[in-house]
Formats: sequence, structure tokens, C-alpha cells
Amino acid sequence: MKIIKTDKHNMECISDILVCENITEYYGKSIIYYLNITYSGDFYELVENDYELFVFEP
Repeated sequence: MKIIKTDKHNMECISDILVCENITEYYGKSIIYYLNITYSGDFYELVENDYELFVFEP
């Protein structure tokens, strides 16, 4: 699984950022819970390993 940083409002002008990969679901849920509380301006999400990051290209 991967932890990614995304935009809260799902805007298409902001790219996804990879924070961590190859993490178990148990630890991943704990980490994203902590990150979402600590950094409330950002949104962190746990996704599958085959998830392709969105890259904004104007």
C-alpha cells in the first residue's frame, strides 16, 4: 500500500505526492490518521500499490 498526499477539494491543478510505499494496511491507517490530524491543511490517503499518481501538466 501507499500513502499519498492529495488535495482536499480534488482539484485537477494539484499533483499527488507520494509519502510512503510498501507499507502494511495496519500501520498505514495509523500513520494517515496521525498525519491528517497534525497537518489539517493537507489530506493524506492510503491507496493500493497499483494506484497511479496524478500529475498535473498544464
